[in-house]
Amino acid sequence: MNRFPVVVVLMLGLLAPLQSLAGGGDVPGQQVAPTFDAVTGNSGIMVQAASGFTFGYNMSGLATVGSGTLPVVPAGSTLSVNDELGSPDFDGDGVNDIAITNADGSQVGYLLQDDGDFVSVLASGALPVLPPGYSLIGWPDLNGDGNSDMVMQHTGGYTVAYLMTGLTAGPATALPSLQTGLGYSTIGFPDLDGVNGADIVWQHSGGYTVAYLLDSALVSTQGILPSLQTGLGYSTIGFPDLDGAAGADIVWQHNGGYTVAYLLQGTTAGVITPLPSLLTANGYQTLGFPDLDANNGADIVWQHSGGYTYAFLLDATQTPTDQGALPSLQTGLGYSTIGGPNLDSLNGQDIVWQHVDGYTFAYLLNGLTAVASGPVPGLPDPVSGYVTVEWDNAW
Repeated sequence: MNRFPVVVVLMLGLLAPLQSLAGGGDVPGQQVAPTFDAVTGNSGIMVQAASGFTFGYNMSGLATVGSGTLPVVPAGSTLSVNDELGSPDFDGDGVNDIAITNADGSQVGYLLQDDGDFVSVLASGALPVLPPGYSLIGWPDLNGDGNSDMVMQHTGGYTVAYLMTGLTAGPATALPSLQTGLGYSTIGFPDLDGVNGADIVWQHSGGYTVAYLLDSALVSTQGILPSLQTGLGYSTIGFPDLDGAAGADIVWQHNGGYTVAYLLQGTTAGVITPLPSLLTANGYQTLGFPDLDANNGADIVWQHSGGYTYAFLLDATQTPTDQGALPSLQTGLGYSTIGGPNLDSLNGQDIVWQHVDGYTFAYLLNGLTAVASGPVPGLPDPVSGYVTVEWDNAW
C-alpha cells in the first residue's frame, strides 16, 4: 500500500544519541503503562495539575469505564512516573503503582489494586531515599520476578539497585558503573537476552557502547554492542524487539535519517539491517517503534514536522510488509501526538493526539487502519497547569 516512495538514504558509516534512553519501559507489543485494569491490561490515562492533583481514567477503547483520584503530589515533589523512568509495578499484579520523589530525596510508593471499575490504594510506604548527588533513573525489572525494581545513579556514574518486593526494598546493590567524567552515560535497561529481567547499557559520548547482562543485580556476562561514531552523525535511538524473538535489539540513526538495526542475542549481534528511512532534511523524524499490528515485533513510525505521520509494518526480517499514513492532525493547528498506548488491548498500539487547549483524540489502530476514533479524557483546564502524564515507552 505505497502512498509515497520510500526514501532510503544509502550511507555507510558508523553511529550519537538523538534522545535519552534512560528508563526501562515495556517491550513493544506489551500493553503500555499506566495500566489500571489487571484483567484486560488496557492502557489508562493520567492527568496532573500544577497543584499536584492527579486523576486517572481506566479505558476500554474510547470509553471510560472507571475514573478517580490518584495520590496527590505535594508541592516541590515529583511524580516519578513518566516516559523516561517508566511506570513501576512493585508487586507484579498487572496494575501500575505510584512513586513520588520529594525535594529532600525521600520517596513514597503507593501500591494500587484493581478495584473493579478503577483502582484504590492497597498500601503505601517509604521507598529508598535518594542521597545528595543521586537521581532516580528507572524502574526496570532486574530479576525477572515481575516486580519493578529501583535504580539510582550518582552524578559521577556510580549506580545502585534495590530489588523490590512490593514496597519492601532489598539491600543496596552496586550495578556495573562507568565514569560520567570519562564521557559515559547509562542509556537504558533493555532485556537483551530475554532471560532474568532487564540488563544495563552504557554508552560513551563517542558512540562506544557496552552492555552488562544481569541476573538480578549480578553480572552474568558483558560485551560490546554494535557501536557507530557519534562524530560521524550517528546516535542510538532505541532498543525495540524487531524480530519478535527473545531479547531487545539496537537501532542507530544518522542525523540525515538513515536508520540501521542490529539484531541481538544477548551481546552478540547479527548482520546489520537497514530500516525504512525518511530524510530529516525534509522535516521527518523517527517517532518510535510501536507494535502496530501485534505481529512479528516492532514496527517503525516517522512523523513530519507538520504532523503527517507514516508507518512501515515490519516482518521478523525487518522487511516492510505494508506501509502508509497513520491518522494525522496538523501541528500548525495546535495538535501533537502524545503517545501510542494500547487502549483496547487489541491489534497492537494506538495513536493519541492532543490540542494545545487540552482536547484529546484517539485513533484505535489495526495496523495502519483506524478501526475507531473519538475523543478521550484530556486536560480539563490546561491554562491551570494540567498535563497528560506520558505513557512510558509509548513510542
